[in-house]
Amino acid sequence: MRVLHLINAFQPGGIETWLLRMLGAISRDDIAMDFCCKGRDTGLRAPDAEELGAAVIHCPLTITHQAFVGGTLRLLQSGYYDIVHNHLDVTGGPAVWAARKANVPVISSFHNTHFAPQTWTRFVGIRQLRQLYAKFSIDYALKNSMYITGCSQAVLSRVVADYDSDPRCRTLYYGVESHERATVDERTDFRKSLGLSPTAKVVLHVGRYSNQKNHPGLLRVFAETRKSLPEAHLVLVGDGELRSNVEYKIRELGLTPAVSMLGFRDDVAKIMTCSDAFLFPSFHEGLPVVSLEASACNLPLIGSNIEGTNEAIVHGKTGLLHELDDEAGMADSLLRVLTNESFAKELRTAAAQRIEDHFSVKASAGSLIKLYEDAIYGEQSTSIRKAA
Repeated sequence: MRVLHLINAFQPGGIETWLLRMLGAISRDDIAMDFCCKGRDTGLRAPDAEELGAAVIHCPLTITHQAFVGGTLRLLQSGYYDIVHNHLDVTGGPAVWAARKANVPVISSFHNTHFAPQTWTRFVGIRQLRQLYAKFSIDYALKNSMYITGCSQAVLSRVVADYDSDPRCRTLYYGVESHERATVDERTDFRKSLGLSPTAKVVLHVGRYSNQKNHPGLLRVFAETRKSLPEAHLVLVGDGELRSNVEYKIRELGLTPAVSMLGFRDDVAKIMTCSDAFLFPSFHEGLPVVSLEASACNLPLIGSNIEGTNEAIVHGKTGLLHELDDEAGMADSLLRVLTNESFAKELRTAAAQRIEDHFSVKASAGSLIKLYEDAIYGEQSTSIRKAA
């Protein structure tokens, strides 16, 4: 079976990390997965996909859509691919049109509850045109997809109003790898690399610098916590178009000595196992992979009680969630986790078990295989392949 995934680019993000894990977990002899990228390039992690045997093809999306739609159509008319797996939300419609013209069945997957513009399309006037384009594009993709998946029930409910009665709709949870908590020596070495004392409390956030991730709120919560725990240190992993805004806010709050900005890293799991708490006050999410990764790394999460995150984190059991405007509550919860080791351990243990039960790589790969088999052989077929 041969599947062509349509994505923006292989950047260091949650969806891309999940797709790489699926490449590693599913034998290419059973399901060969390739990728068509519509971004300005194929992304920093494209070589990782190629190393796992996948072809990564670039069909850039421009205003005219010619290279994107034409390139996708030529790929599909070659007859090589059995399924198109569309991960594009706003721009998915034209790609689904190409698949339909080539008579290749489509699965459309959605990964967020909001489809906010991230580039020049966010400007007034253009934003309204984008909203109109998005409505027609997404509606077309939904109408012409054999299956529709969401990374959480919250995502599905936003995309398809009657998702629970639509037989095409499925929840397709991400899968993450579990990691043991770092040793005392590893935690000490990590703190030393940041110029911190061995006993310093490290608060972590991983995510791009964008409006969605709410870095101003995150910094305010951390600043409030530091009033009671001045030795606490914040580590930010990621990059993005709002980096300068974040740097300004750090200076404005007088946090410069207490914050380390590490940029993109390929050792995020290691950093997580060396940290004490994960702070995640996003405005909106689909099913945040990074929250699952934190749980899988024995890292308690404190964040916003929003759709998607509250499907990944069970409040009071695997993490602590508060309403978006309750920054004081988040600060109190963060302080509690940092100063009460027995409570933090309870959260870590329960979170790691929830990952093992519901969000393992094996379980996610099994669900993906079943989805593809149902698309080709029909839903009455029995799964004939297993994750490697």
